[in-house]
Amino acid sequence: MSGVNFDINALCIGHITKNETDMQSGNNILALPEGFVTEAQALGASVRRTSGGFVVPSYLYTDPAMLREIPRIDEQYPIKLILEKIQNETSRPIVLKVTGPYSVLASVVEPSLLYRWLKKNPALVHTVLHQITTGLSAYILQAILHGAKIISLADPYANPSILGMGHYKEYAGAYLIELLRTVLLRSSGGLIHLCPHSSIPLEKAGYITVEAVPVKSSTSLYIDILFGLAVEKTVALTGHQCIYSRSVSGVQSLRILDTPGAHD
Repeated sequence: MSGVNFDINALCIGHITKNETDMQSGNNILALPEGFVTEAQALGASVRRTSGGFVVPSYLYTDPAMLREIPRIDEQYPIKLILEKIQNETSRPIVLKVTGPYSVLASVVEPSLLYRWLKKNPALVHTVLHQITTGLSAYILQAILHGAKIISLADPYANPSILGMGHYKEYAGAYLIELLRTVLLRSSGGLIHLCPHSSIPLEKAGYITVEAVPVKSSTSLYIDILFGLAVEKTVALTGHQCIYSRSVSGVQSLRILDTPGAHD
């Protein structure tokens, strides 16, 4: 698939292909956006459908100097359209699916190029990742303000086994933590759910601790338990199990640590 990004780093197939019906909720919920290309489109990427039926973004940046022109994600039309849909929804509880900072960048740069830039152009890569993180933070905060109850956050391209733990911490984990810190600090509502392919590497890298939280609920459906916790505001950040899990006996509460590996 020349010119189209869909490589083996994208481990979380649920984030890419599943929708609200796969969550098997007892409620009539709305999951937005419908695919995983919204953030890439906000950067200016075009999309196409592969022979396997996936809608994927085209590579956007071919030279590191182009990174200086990256726009603020939250100010672009594809994001504003999602926020408008959230604001106009009056009856259904909303799950907003968001892609983490490193994966947003990785979705619009050919993999071998991006890995080269991590080594040869680190300052530019850090600048663009910070810009993406700032835009994603504003996007999530506006979505919560407009009524989104659950933020389903995944960073599928941030794979330590491919990047190496050093590069993972510097370019992926640090910015995912920056995003989480900003949203948790500035929002008093909503629940952030991390894909286990993202939360488990964060724990292994020393960014978070995990505590099992027993759940007293009339349902064992995971997504409905999460909606209950979002209303009760008893857990702000969770993960370590797939949001598409049908039945669970408990929830993992995640806490961000102050660690030397975190990006300033």
